[in-house]
Amino acid sequence: MEEYNRYYINTVDLMLTLDCPLGCEYCFVDQEPRPMKLEDVKKYLEGGGFSKVFPFGGEPLLNPEVLEYVFENSPVRIESLITNGVLVPKNIDLIKKIGCRIQFSVDGTQKAHDMHRKYPNGKGSYADVMKGIKACQDNGIEWSTHGVVTQKTLPYYSESIKWYWRMVKPKGIIRAIKDCNKNTFQIIFEEEWTDKDIDIAIQQHYEIEEWVMREEGLTLAQRKALLLSIITRKGGLCGGGTSLLAVDDKMDIYPCHRVATEHNREDFKLGNVFEPDKLTNVKLYNSFHRLKKHKKMYSATMNHSGQHPNYMFQLCQGTNLQLADNTFYQSAKYNLMFSEVNRAIQEIIKRNQLGKKRGENNKNICDHPTQSRNALAM
Repeated sequence: MEEYNRYYINTVDLMLTLDCPLGCEYCFVDQEPRPMKLEDVKKYLEGGGFSKVFPFGGEPLLNPEVLEYVFENSPVRIESLITNGVLVPKNIDLIKKIGCRIQFSVDGTQKAHDMHRKYPNGKGSYADVMKGIKACQDNGIEWSTHGVVTQKTLPYYSESIKWYWRMVKPKGIIRAIKDCNKNTFQIIFEEEWTDKDIDIAIQQHYEIEEWVMREEGLTLAQRKALLLSIITRKGGLCGGGTSLLAVDDKMDIYPCHRVATEHNREDFKLGNVFEPDKLTNVKLYNSFHRLKKHKKMYSATMNHSGQHPNYMFQLCQGTNLQLADNTFYQSAKYNLMFSEVNRAIQEIIKRNQLGKKRGENNKNICDHPTQSRNALAM
């Protein structure tokens, strides 16, 4: 039997289905109508032995019965649901019932979003996603967004940041500034990035700087806080294969949701939740932990210089595994792009005398007595 170490698993992603109403060009999911069975989920949740479960897909709203059961019976409250958004209006009563925040997959402006996030017939999904966001707004449901940046959409990155600012600004200036630090338009891993792309990425950050520092209706302190919030968004190393595992419709276990949705997923299978004594691929599992321990050796994104790294770049072990058959690989050009963009960010921080510590510019961004600083805790 293979030797293995014992690790604490904090979260299990339940792949409720691999099906999806969209056909996004960059999607890594091998889309199939493979819904997770309610009886299997009941058996699994009743068995315990885990800390937290998270409903995932595919599009989880395509399996509403199991989705509702998972939310109602999770041992730890589930705070959010990730969705492409097009089915939200149809399922708004269910969403209100389970009582969670909705995270929409949106790639920014309509032009950027509809380049990739399309229906199988080629129609863009932006208009329908906006209907989903409006449904949440009309029903008092908290929402956020998450999107990706590709070679085709990189030239529109600054416009997408402006788009997001306009989307969240009605929540209030202080809250909107904070939300810009949470939102992530993440640079996609799989592209063949070039030196030209690196120049474009840097220029996009300079355009963001120019726009923010001229944005009307904000004080200087608010502009500085907004700029720092945008260019130093939070992120990091995914917990896949370390503190997180994924389970598919057959209740088979995988290191993360990415490899659990591939057509060759059997290569990455670790076992089955109902057969805990029959683990396989233990060396693969342990490799995720070795990468986590030595992450700074393999990825510039984990070994940044300066006090404010930019997390539109991250380290994805699952992608590494798919591209190079090991968890340690990361594209040299991707690392170079991160390093060069991070250098530009340090210049922006120095040029505008932004706070040396995260949140330092938030101290004086509330200029009106009626705007309580407590809004930052919302």
